[in-house]
Amino acid sequence: MRTKFSDRDETMNTRTRHALALILLAGVIAAPAGCSKIDERLIGKWEAEIKAPAGIRTVMMLEFKKNGSMRVRLGKGGPVLGMRYSAHDGTITVTERGASQSIPYSFTDDRLVLSYPLLGELNFKRAH
Repeated sequence: MRTKFSDRDETMNTRTRHALALILLAGVIAAPAGCSKIDERLIGKWEAEIKAPAGIRTVMMLEFKKNGSMRVRLGKGGPVLGMRYSAHDGTITVTERGASQSIPYSFTDDRLVLSYPLLGELNFKRAH
């Protein structure tokens, strides 16, 4: 049986995940998204454990597709956000509802490293 305390915690976790998704996907750095270049190394599913600003740990999953679409999910069973992307010259430009954000990226061994202004570097591994 769940207590009111655990229901409140679950609600806070859900709200924190949603807030984190908005922070990550906000158009902090506007850039043109007209480029249709795709870095083939990105194609597929990636996952990373992240620590939200409130200290809550969760999993962030990314899926890049060849057609320039991508999906982002925070937490297992969390909301899935769909958007468009292009990637070239070490920068992924993500566009959702007209707002764009440029995110520097690199590859280290078998990991995808994204550099977010608010969260620092996130290290993603290939998901199966």
